[in-house]
Amino acid sequence: MPSARTLAAQLPQAPPGGQIRIEGWVHRRRVLATVTFLVVRDRSGLAQVVVRDRQGLEVARSCGEETVISVTGVATGNPDAPGGVEVTDPQITLLSEPAQPPPVDLWRPTLDAGLATILDHAAVAWRHPARRARWQLAAASLSGFRAALDGQGFTEVQTPKFVSTATESGANVFQVDYFGRPAYLAQSPQFYKQTMVGVFERVYETGPVFRAEPHDTARHLAARHAAARRVRDRAGAVDRPPGPGGEHQGGHAVPQGPAPPDAVILPPRGRGGGGSWVLTASISSRASRHSAWASAAISVASAADK
Repeated sequence: MPSARTLAAQLPQAPPGGQIRIEGWVHRRRVLATVTFLVVRDRSGLAQVVVRDRQGLEVARSCGEETVISVTGVATGNPDAPGGVEVTDPQITLLSEPAQPPPVDLWRPTLDAGLATILDHAAVAWRHPARRARWQLAAASLSGFRAALDGQGFTEVQTPKFVSTATESGANVFQVDYFGRPAYLAQSPQFYKQTMVGVFERVYETGPVFRAEPHDTARHLAARHAAARRVRDRAGAVDRPPGPGGEHQGGHAVPQGPAPPDAVILPPRGRGGGGSWVLTASISSRASRHSAWASAAISVASAADK
Protein backbone atom coordinates (compact mmCIF):
# COMPACT_ATOMS: atom_id res chain seq x y z
CA MET A 1 0.00 0.00 0.00
CA PRO A 2 1.37 3.45 -0.85
CA SER A 3 2.44 5.24 2.33
CA ALA A 4 1.62 8.73 1.04
CA ARG A 5 -1.91 9.88 0.32
CA THR A 6 -2.62 11.37 -3.12
CA LEU A 7 -5.08 14.24 -3.30
CA ALA A 8 -7.61 14.39 -6.12
CA ALA A 9 -5.91 17.47 -7.59
CA GLN A 10 -2.59 15.58 -7.64
CA LEU A 11 -3.99 12.57 -9.49
CA PRO A 12 -3.25 13.93 -13.02
CA GLN A 13 0.46 14.10 -12.07
CA ALA A 14 0.54 10.47 -10.88
CA PRO A 15 2.65 8.17 -13.09
CA PRO A 16 0.40 6.06 -15.36
CA GLY A 17 0.05 2.56 -14.00
CA GLY A 18 1.42 3.56 -10.60
CA GLN A 19 -0.14 2.60 -7.30
CA ILE A 20 -1.87 5.48 -5.50
CA ARG A 21 -4.06 5.94 -2.44
CA ILE A 22 -6.88 8.47 -2.19
CA GLU A 23 -9.18 9.21 0.74
CA GLY A 24 -12.34 11.24 1.05
CA TRP A 25 -16.13 11.24 0.93
CA VAL A 26 -18.22 9.33 -1.59
CA HIS A 27 -19.51 12.28 -3.57
CA ARG A 28 -21.58 10.23 -6.00
CA ARG A 29 -22.19 6.57 -6.68
CA ARG A 30 -23.35 5.26 -10.07
CA VAL A 31 -24.29 1.60 -10.00
CA LEU A 32 -24.55 -0.19 -13.37
CA ALA A 33 -24.98 -3.86 -14.23
CA THR A 34 -21.30 -4.86 -14.30
CA VAL A 35 -19.49 -1.78 -13.08
CA THR A 36 -19.86 0.87 -10.36
CA PHE A 37 -18.37 4.34 -10.51
CA LEU A 38 -17.48 6.09 -7.28
CA VAL A 39 -16.70 9.80 -7.36
CA VAL A 40 -14.58 10.58 -4.29
CA ARG A 41 -14.35 14.13 -2.95
CA ASP A 42 -11.51 15.47 -0.83
CA ARG A 43 -10.37 18.96 0.07
CA SER A 44 -8.78 19.49 -3.35
CA GLY A 45 -11.46 18.22 -5.72
CA LEU A 46 -13.00 15.07 -7.23
CA ALA A 47 -11.56 11.72 -8.34
CA GLN A 48 -13.27 8.84 -10.14
CA VAL A 49 -12.93 5.22 -9.05
CA VAL A 50 -13.94 2.35 -11.37
CA VAL A 51 -15.04 -0.84 -9.57
CA ARG A 52 -15.47 -4.08 -11.53
CA ASP A 53 -14.53 -7.04 -9.32
CA ARG A 54 -17.23 -8.77 -7.25
CA GLN A 55 -15.79 -7.99 -3.83
CA GLY A 56 -15.26 -4.36 -4.73
CA LEU A 57 -18.79 -4.09 -6.11
CA GLU A 58 -20.23 -5.38 -2.84
CA VAL A 59 -18.28 -2.81 -0.82
CA ALA A 60 -19.05 0.02 -3.24
CA ARG A 61 -22.76 -0.71 -3.24
CA SER A 62 -22.88 -0.80 0.56
CA CYS A 63 -21.40 2.66 1.10
CA GLY A 64 -23.81 5.51 0.49
CA GLU A 65 -22.95 9.03 -0.48
CA GLU A 66 -20.88 10.94 2.14
CA THR A 67 -19.36 7.72 3.50
CA VAL A 68 -15.66 8.25 4.22
CA ILE A 69 -13.46 5.73 2.39
CA SER A 70 -9.86 4.98 1.49
CA VAL A 71 -9.11 3.66 -2.00
CA THR A 72 -5.86 2.07 -3.16
CA GLY A 73 -5.60 1.40 -6.87
CA VAL A 74 -3.91 2.08 -10.19
CA ALA A 75 -3.77 5.52 -11.83
CA THR A 76 -5.23 5.07 -15.32
CA GLY A 77 -5.71 7.69 -18.00
CA ASN A 78 -9.28 8.44 -19.09
CA PRO A 79 -10.18 11.75 -20.75
CA ASP A 80 -13.76 11.49 -19.46
CA ALA A 81 -12.68 11.27 -15.81
CA PRO A 82 -12.12 14.37 -13.62
CA GLY A 83 -8.59 15.56 -14.38
CA GLY A 84 -8.18 12.97 -17.14
CA VAL A 85 -7.12 10.20 -14.71
CA GLU A 86 -9.18 7.63 -12.81
CA VAL A 87 -8.45 4.89 -10.28
CA THR A 88 -8.87 1.28 -11.46
CA ASP A 89 -8.44 -2.10 -9.74
CA PRO A 90 -9.35 -0.49 -6.43
CA GLN A 91 -9.25 -1.87 -2.92
CA ILE A 92 -11.85 0.02 -0.90
CA THR A 93 -11.70 0.43 2.87
CA LEU A 94 -14.49 2.09 4.81
CA LEU A 95 -13.17 4.66 7.30
CA SER A 96 -16.62 5.30 8.78
CA GLU A 97 -19.97 3.63 9.10
CA PRO A 98 -21.99 3.68 5.86
CA ALA A 99 -23.62 7.10 5.71
CA GLN A 100 -27.33 7.69 5.40
CA PRO A 101 -28.52 9.54 2.28
CA PRO A 102 -27.78 13.26 2.77
CA PRO A 103 -30.74 15.67 2.99
CA VAL A 104 -29.54 17.46 -0.17
CA ASP A 105 -28.03 16.18 -3.43
CA LEU A 106 -24.43 17.38 -3.21
CA TRP A 107 -23.46 15.92 -6.59
CA ARG A 108 -25.84 18.12 -8.57
CA PRO A 109 -24.35 21.26 -10.21
CA THR A 110 -26.68 23.47 -8.18
CA LEU A 111 -28.03 22.98 -4.68
CA ASP A 112 -31.73 22.49 -5.30
CA ALA A 113 -33.07 22.91 -1.77
CA GLY A 114 -35.05 25.46 0.17
CA LEU A 115 -33.49 27.92 2.58
CA ALA A 116 -34.94 26.13 5.62
CA THR A 117 -33.38 22.83 4.54
CA ILE A 118 -30.02 24.46 3.86
CA LEU A 119 -29.96 26.17 7.26
CA ASP A 120 -31.17 23.11 9.17
CA HIS A 121 -28.49 20.95 7.52
CA ALA A 122 -25.75 23.54 7.08
CA ALA A 123 -22.99 21.13 8.13
CA VAL A 124 -23.81 19.01 5.07
CA ALA A 125 -25.00 21.74 2.68
CA TRP A 126 -21.67 23.62 2.94
CA ARG A 127 -19.98 20.57 1.37
CA HIS A 128 -21.55 21.34 -2.00
CA PRO A 129 -18.75 22.50 -4.37
CA ALA A 130 -20.54 25.75 -5.25
CA ARG A 131 -21.03 26.63 -1.58
CA ARG A 132 -17.50 25.57 -0.64
CA ALA A 133 -16.24 27.98 -3.31
CA ARG A 134 -17.69 30.90 -1.32
CA TRP A 135 -15.37 30.13 1.56
CA GLN A 136 -12.47 29.70 -0.85
CA LEU A 137 -13.23 33.05 -2.49
CA ALA A 138 -13.32 34.77 0.89
CA ALA A 139 -10.06 33.11 1.95
CA ALA A 140 -8.35 34.11 -1.32
CA SER A 141 -9.56 37.70 -0.97
CA LEU A 142 -8.22 37.98 2.58
CA SER A 143 -4.96 36.33 1.53
CA GLY A 144 -4.57 38.81 -1.32
CA PHE A 145 -5.38 41.76 0.94
CA ARG A 146 -2.80 40.65 3.51
CA ALA A 147 -0.13 39.85 0.92
CA ALA A 148 -0.52 43.22 -0.81
CA LEU A 149 -0.26 45.25 2.39
CA ASP A 150 2.46 43.09 3.94
CA GLY A 151 4.48 43.71 0.79
CA GLN A 152 4.19 47.47 1.34
CA GLY A 153 5.39 47.47 4.92
CA PHE A 154 2.06 47.33 6.76
CA THR A 155 1.69 45.61 10.12
CA GLU A 156 -1.45 43.61 10.87
CA VAL A 157 -3.04 44.37 14.23
CA GLN A 158 -5.91 42.80 16.15
CA THR A 159 -8.12 45.21 18.08
CA PRO A 160 -10.71 44.56 20.85
CA LYS A 161 -14.25 43.73 19.83
CA PHE A 162 -15.72 44.63 23.23
CA VAL A 163 -15.64 48.39 23.78
CA SER A 164 -16.92 50.59 26.58
CA THR A 165 -18.61 53.13 24.30
CA ALA A 166 -19.70 53.51 20.70
CA THR A 167 -16.85 54.23 18.29
CA GLU A 168 -18.99 56.02 15.69
CA SER A 169 -21.97 58.29 16.04
CA GLY A 170 -25.17 57.78 14.11
CA ALA A 171 -25.13 53.97 14.29
CA ASN A 172 -26.76 51.63 16.76
CA VAL A 173 -24.67 49.20 18.79
CA PHE A 174 -25.12 45.77 20.31
CA GLN A 175 -24.99 45.99 24.10
CA VAL A 176 -23.77 43.00 26.12
CA ASP A 177 -23.33 42.25 29.81
CA TYR A 178 -19.58 42.12 30.45
CA PHE A 179 -19.24 40.77 34.01
CA GLY A 180 -21.94 43.08 35.30
CA ARG A 181 -20.85 46.12 33.32
CA PRO A 182 -22.32 47.31 30.01
CA ALA A 183 -20.13 46.81 26.97
CA TYR A 184 -20.70 47.05 23.24
CA LEU A 185 -19.66 45.10 20.18
CA ALA A 186 -17.20 47.23 18.21
CA GLN A 187 -18.58 49.09 15.20
CA SER A 188 -15.16 49.96 13.82
CA PRO A 189 -11.44 49.57 14.65
CA GLN A 190 -10.84 53.18 13.57
CA PHE A 191 -9.64 54.64 16.89
CA TYR A 192 -7.32 51.71 17.59
CA LYS A 193 -5.79 52.00 14.12
CA GLN A 194 -5.28 55.71 14.64
CA THR A 195 -3.36 54.86 17.80
CA MET A 196 -1.27 52.15 16.17
CA VAL A 197 -0.13 54.25 13.21
CA GLY A 198 1.83 56.22 15.79
CA VAL A 199 3.69 52.98 16.44
CA PHE A 200 4.02 51.37 13.00
CA GLU A 201 3.01 54.17 10.55
CA ARG A 202 1.10 51.66 8.43
CA VAL A 203 -1.38 49.23 9.95
CA TYR A 204 -4.33 47.14 8.84
CA GLU A 205 -6.81 44.71 10.32
CA THR A 206 -9.14 42.02 9.08
CA GLY A 207 -11.90 41.25 11.55
CA PRO A 208 -15.61 41.44 12.35
CA VAL A 209 -17.56 44.66 12.88
CA PHE A 210 -21.09 44.93 14.24
CA ARG A 211 -23.93 47.38 13.70
CA ALA A 212 -27.31 46.93 15.36
CA GLU A 213 -29.34 48.24 12.45
CA PRO A 214 -32.21 45.92 11.43
CA HIS A 215 -32.23 46.78 7.72
CA ASP A 216 -34.47 44.58 5.61
CA THR A 217 -32.43 44.80 2.42
CA ALA A 218 -29.71 42.75 0.77
CA ARG A 219 -27.35 45.75 0.88
CA HIS A 220 -27.04 46.06 4.67
CA LEU A 221 -25.43 43.77 7.20
CA ALA A 222 -25.61 43.80 10.98
CA ALA A 223 -22.31 41.91 11.12
CA ARG A 224 -19.58 41.58 8.52
CA HIS A 225 -15.90 40.78 8.18
CA ALA A 226 -14.07 43.97 7.28
CA ALA A 227 -10.60 44.49 5.85
CA ALA A 228 -9.40 48.01 6.60
CA ARG A 229 -6.10 49.89 6.54
CA ARG A 230 -4.76 53.18 7.89
CA VAL A 231 -1.58 55.03 6.98
CA ARG A 232 0.22 58.05 8.42
CA ASP A 233 0.94 60.73 5.81
CA ARG A 234 4.31 62.42 5.31
CA ALA A 235 3.43 65.33 7.55
CA GLY A 236 2.77 62.91 10.40
CA ALA A 237 -0.99 63.49 10.59
CA VAL A 238 -3.40 60.59 10.48
CA ASP A 239 -6.36 62.69 9.35
CA ARG A 240 -6.72 66.33 8.45
CA PRO A 241 -9.87 68.38 8.88
CA PRO A 242 -11.79 69.28 5.74
CA GLY A 243 -10.98 72.62 4.19
CA PRO A 244 -7.80 74.11 2.74
CA GLY A 245 -5.63 71.39 4.28
CA GLY A 246 -7.62 68.42 3.10
CA GLU A 247 -10.97 67.13 2.01
CA HIS A 248 -13.18 64.26 3.04
CA GLN A 249 -13.00 61.16 0.91
CA GLY A 250 -14.94 58.02 1.79
CA GLY A 251 -15.89 59.42 5.18
CA HIS A 252 -12.32 60.32 6.24
CA ALA A 253 -10.21 63.42 5.67
CA VAL A 254 -7.15 62.67 3.56
CA PRO A 255 -3.98 64.67 2.87
CA GLN A 256 -3.47 66.63 -0.32
CA GLY A 257 -0.27 67.16 -2.21
CA PRO A 258 1.77 66.05 -5.20
CA ALA A 259 1.67 62.41 -6.17
CA PRO A 260 4.69 60.31 -5.11
CA PRO A 261 6.71 58.56 -7.85
CA ASP A 262 5.05 55.15 -7.36
CA ALA A 263 1.47 56.45 -7.41
CA VAL A 264 -1.18 55.64 -9.99
CA ILE A 265 -2.72 58.75 -11.54
CA LEU A 266 -6.51 58.61 -11.74
CA PRO A 267 -8.62 60.57 -14.24
CA PRO A 268 -10.26 63.86 -13.17
CA ARG A 269 -13.45 63.68 -11.12
CA GLY A 270 -16.31 66.12 -11.39
CA ARG A 271 -16.72 69.09 -13.68
CA GLY A 272 -13.43 70.78 -14.41
CA GLY A 273 -11.80 69.06 -11.47
CA GLY A 274 -8.29 67.83 -11.05
CA GLY A 275 -7.15 64.25 -10.85
CA SER A 276 -6.22 62.20 -7.83
CA TRP A 277 -3.52 59.74 -6.96
CA VAL A 278 -3.56 56.48 -5.07
CA LEU A 279 -0.92 54.04 -4.03
CA THR A 280 -2.43 50.68 -4.91
CA ALA A 281 -1.51 47.04 -4.83
CA SER A 282 -3.48 44.24 -6.41
CA ILE A 283 -3.27 40.50 -6.31
CA SER A 284 -5.28 37.72 -7.94
CA SER A 285 -5.57 34.25 -6.46
CA ARG A 286 -7.05 31.04 -7.83
CA ALA A 287 -9.94 30.52 -5.48
CA SER A 288 -11.10 27.06 -6.46
CA ARG A 289 -10.77 24.38 -9.10
CA HIS A 290 -13.94 25.77 -10.70
CA SER A 291 -11.83 28.59 -12.20
CA ALA A 292 -13.20 31.10 -9.71
CA TRP A 293 -10.86 34.03 -9.22
CA ALA A 294 -10.75 36.49 -6.38
CA SER A 295 -8.89 39.79 -6.59
CA ALA A 296 -8.17 42.40 -3.98
CA ALA A 297 -7.24 45.95 -4.98
CA ILE A 298 -6.21 47.90 -1.94
CA SER A 299 -5.72 51.64 -1.68
CA VAL A 300 -3.09 52.33 0.94
CA ALA A 301 -2.98 56.12 0.69
CA SER A 302 -4.91 58.61 -1.37
CA ALA A 303 -5.34 62.30 -2.06
CA ALA A 304 -7.80 64.15 -4.29
CA ASP A 305 -8.01 67.66 -5.65
CA LYS A 306 -11.38 68.67 -7.07
